[in-house]
Amino acid sequence: MIRSEISTVIDAPVDKVWEFVSDPGNMNQWSAQDSKVEFTRPIGVGSVITVTTHLIGKRTIKGTITDWEPRHKFAM
Repeated sequence: MIRSEISTVIDAPVDKVWEFVSDPGNMNQWSAQDSKVEFTRPIGVGSVITVTTHLIGKRTIKGTITDWEPRHKFAM
């Protein structure tokens, strides 16, 4: 299993940041290597996300959301 964790400080209200980064449809706006993102709704534990990425060559990655705590945590 691959584990990746990213952290940064954003000068904006938590609710506004969460709304943006927790929507997989916005993923290619904050993750430059991702060109296509598809996902099942509603977003939550069990939702499937398929990402076409150009990180270390072009590939498609499929993941399942394993942890979902609004305003705090989003793991897949």
